[in-house]
Amino acid sequence: MSKTKTPSQTEINKRIKAVTMEAEFRFKCLELASPMSKKLDDLLDNATKIYNYSFHIPADAAVKDE
Repeated sequence: MSKTKTPSQTEINKRIKAVTMEAEFRFKCLELASPMSKKLDDLLDNATKIYNYSFHIPADAAVKDE
């Protein structure tokens, strides 16, 4: 039987914090995009553009990944 390494409580807490921060940032992108969006599709598109811009992801690179 193979033994798997169980993460320590510190590692679990770090991962939870990272995931929480990522979710909060994505929600903030949605909040920023909402005033300039009329439809749900526009909201998601604008929020994605804000997210990509904040991480310096070029628009053409983002389109290739879809």
